[in-house]
Amino acid sequence: MANIIQSFLCRNIFVNSKLQLQSLSFTTLHRPSGLTFRSVFRRPIENCERSTMVRQSDIQKWLLLDVLSRRCYATTGLISSFFGKISLKVQMRYPKYVLRRSSLRLYLCCVELIDHDLFLKELSLPDTFNSWFRITELHVWMCMVRLAQEGKEGIFIRNNMMQFLWQDIEKKTRKLGENAGSYSSRREGIQSLSEQFKAILYAYDEGLLSDDKVLAGALWRNFFEKNCQDVEQLEKMVEYVRKQLYNISQIESNVMLTSGLMSFKPLYETNEALERNQQVLGQIMKRL
Repeated sequence: MANIIQSFLCRNIFVNSKLQLQSLSFTTLHRPSGLTFRSVFRRPIENCERSTMVRQSDIQKWLLLDVLSRRCYATTGLISSFFGKISLKVQMRYPKYVLRRSSLRLYLCCVELIDHDLFLKELSLPDTFNSWFRITELHVWMCMVRLAQEGKEGIFIRNNMMQFLWQDIEKKTRKLGENAGSYSSRREGIQSLSEQFKAILYAYDEGLLSDDKVLAGALWRNFFEKNCQDVEQLEKMVEYVRKQLYNISQIESNVMLTSGLMSFKPLYETNEALERNQQVLGQIMKRL
């Protein structure tokens, strides 16, 4: 109850001050004037696992995520939807076919650049479809955080990425064969994943805006599913996420929107891992 009251009071304070919200992955569409995505990250980023990467002054200006309001999932009217489509057409900086190609490339980057076997081994994750989804989900969220800063183009790419994600999940669950059960049970499973995905976005967004303790809690509950006994593994993931977010914040808008390429740093930055990333990026470019 205390959290609900606090959330209600915070929302009223920000509404009365007419301060727009910071744009995040799926949650809001605006950011306060004078605040940028890159201001979230502190330089240098060494020892980031033990530091607070978000300035307290920024946190005071931003409204932390209000899960109760579900702003981003509200259904708009027919007229609003119609004019929204017109607005997308008018304000697009690049052709839609270019943005669709970038959407698929970015999704492939979130999947194929990641050494899933290394994640399973180093973080003691079970070798299951659910583990693959949790790893992919985390990297898709990080990409969505970056796309949220790109206006209409970012929204367009994000929506297309979601389509590719769920199409991929549909294909993977179908390949599971008899273990996946009937079609109806698979659909129910995918629907359940979709609802979890929405909730997890809020948890990760809150971790982004808060300190490392909040982010660690979000990772422990969602990425590790409350099954992490090794504090060093959790610390490693907090550092990994902070570094990735800082790294992708440096990508220029025109490069990201037109090429659709985004490089994630390996879990361990060895020469072999970096070479693998370059090879994967080259393959993605050749295929599309």
